[in-house]
Amino acid sequence: MVINTLIINGIAIPSHARFDFSQTYEVIGGVSTFRTLNGNLNKQTRWESYSTTISGGGNVPAPIQYIDRINSVQLDCIAPMSGITNSLIFTIPRGFRDDIPPIAQGIDGDDFIFTPSELLGQNVTITPIPGVTKYIVSYYPRMDVFIIDLNDSINANSKETGWSLTCEEIVSVL
Repeated sequence: MVINTLIINGIAIPSHARFDFSQTYEVIGGVSTFRTLNGNLNKQTRWESYSTTISGGGNVPAPIQYIDRINSVQLDCIAPMSGITNSLIFTIPRGFRDDIPPIAQGIDGDDFIFTPSELLGQNVTITPIPGVTKYIVSYYPRMDVFIIDLNDSINANSKETGWSLTCEEIVSVL
C-alpha cells in the first residue's frame, strides 16, 4: 500500500505540489566510541531519534513557507517503517498515523503473505499463518518534529516547483 497524503501540522500538501516526492529516515543519536587499553572498541549510546527529509515537486508550490519553524509540528509521514517479530504481537515503538492501519505480513522464505491484524493501542495482534514463524509489521509514523531546514524552488522555464523539508524528531527512543 502506498500512502501519498503528507500532512504537516494539519496542512495536507496538495497533489499538484507532490507529483514526485520521497521521504528518507536517518537515525541520529548520542553515540560515542572509545578504545580500552587493550585496543577493544566500545560503543555507548545515550539516546536515539530520527531525522527525516521529505522532498517533492509539482506544478504548484507547496504551502510550506508559513509552517511554524519555531515550535514543534506534527508530521504525518508518507514513508512506512517496519519491524520483524517472531511473536504474534508486535508493539509499535513510536507514534503512528491512526488514519492508516498497520499492515502485517508473514515471511515464508522470499515470499511475503498478507495476514489480517488487529490494533489495540500500540499493539498489533497478528493472525497466524500455518508454517510461518516470522512476521513483518509496517506502519506510518506520526512524529512531533522541529523543522530544521526548508527549501522551496521554481524553474522559471518549465514552471515546475520543488521543495524539501528536513526535520528532527523531538522524542528520543531508547
